[in-house]
Amino acid sequence: MKTCYSCQQIKPLSEFRLRTDTEKYRGACLVCEKEYKRLWRLRPQHIQKDRERRRGNNDPEHKIRMAKYSKEHRKQINEWIRKFRANRPKSELVRRKFRNALCRGEVKKEAKCQECGSEIRVASHHPDYNKPLAVEWLCSSCHGKRHRKKDIVIPEPTEAK
Repeated sequence: MKTCYSCQQIKPLSEFRLRTDTEKYRGACLVCEKEYKRLWRLRPQHIQKDRERRRGNNDPEHKIRMAKYSKEHRKQINEWIRKFRANRPKSELVRRKFRNALCRGEVKKEAKCQECGSEIRVASHHPDYNKPLAVEWLCSSCHGKRHRKKDIVIPEPTEAK
């Protein structure tokens, strides 16, 4: 049993997060810690900074660090990509066929998401790998929801002629 320093309640150790660096339990229980983090993120000075930190946007140093990492670890990255593609031969073949058709002009990229109408970061989604040119154009948010199988009405994909 342990007393939470925030709410002053005595709770079992299962209600506290174990620190990996010191192998000791944190002072605040999980509920108080979650509430503290939620309130911290709502503070105006942290909202934009936190959002940019997560995205790495507008940070030239982040771009430099990522470029340096990519250059230093090129062999490891290529090996990871090779293994990733080897485990998904059908999907990789379909993506390659689709990219080639897009470059040849057989398929036109749509500017808006077919789900919500957003024009930000629209990408192709293959609902059926047996039809390589039948894709849905989804923004990153709707694309993620589709892959997580959220309750979304699935529109009919457009097929190139």
